[in-house]
Amino acid sequence: MAKFNNFVGVILQAGATQYQGAVTYVIAESTDDSTYSNTYLATVTVASATTDQVDTIEIRAEEMTDAYRYARVEATPAAGTANAISVVNLRYNPRFAAV
Repeated sequence: MAKFNNFVGVILQAGATQYQGAVTYVIAESTDDSTYSNTYLATVTVASATTDQVDTIEIRAEEMTDAYRYARVEATPAAGTANAISVVNLRYNPRFAAV
């Protein structure tokens, strides 16, 4: 995030009768690329459904804790459920003009 103003996770959660239960998505931050905080910057819960669902979860760079440069989306399915999910992490809106 050092060079970008925004971060978004694009969520696709497959819907079908065999995929039951909500999934909670959070944005976690870190000072390195492996040790992520359990104090989350944003949370969204996508309910189970029989049709595919698309949602987003996003933050602005100024919402991050000082010295934290990394962000990622983490998914937590409700207990006892199975879900087919996909998350695309995107940084956008560069802070500096292209050279």
